[in-house]
Amino acid sequence: MSRIPVSSFWYKTLSFPTRVIAIQEDFHAQYNKRLQKYLRQAESEKLEIRRPDFISDLQEMYQPVVEAKNISELTDGVLKQKSNYYYSEVYHPDMGRLAAHLSIGDREESMVFGFVNASAFRSFERKEEQRMCSIANKYLFHKDMEYFSSLDYRYYDMVGVREPMNQMKKEFGGEIMTTYNHIPFPVFYLQKWRKKWI
Repeated sequence: MSRIPVSSFWYKTLSFPTRVIAIQEDFHAQYNKRLQKYLRQAESEKLEIRRPDFISDLQEMYQPVVEAKNISELTDGVLKQKSNYYYSEVYHPDMGRLAAHLSIGDREESMVFGFVNASAFRSFERKEEQRMCSIANKYLFHKDMEYFSSLDYRYYDMVGVREPMNQMKKEFGGEIMTTYNHIPFPVFYLQKWRKKWI
């Protein structure tokens, strides 16, 4: 993705709106009241945040989200251990791991991009447990942004405004910004052909 709207003649430019939160300011003030209530509840549940170097089963945990929301699968080899790959998990004392994230940092842009948002929501049947999963996932986003701020990143990109995921993202505030993807024309038409015939 690029902030530059125009590329050379040989590239197809696609615009991509996304939600960006400035995390060096008092970004908590942007949270809506419902989210603030959920975060207080999360604190009372004594949720635990873990930051491993790698999550070996993240792709497996993410697959139900892919199927339920009809989003792109993770390609083989995309999950790796790197210095700018930030893995995080949130655990409930009784229910176990409820959500896991992978975010990717870009020091030149002073920005972190949310890449994988995996939730155990669909592994529970009771509404109360599903609700706690949802709250824990939001709490993990909140703690992630606090962590990235402590590492001197300035922005967190929640990557996209597509519904229904945007309903959750809106609770965090931020601004809608337009980014651009410059794709060589041969690659662009090959991708269109694959979507149509494969």
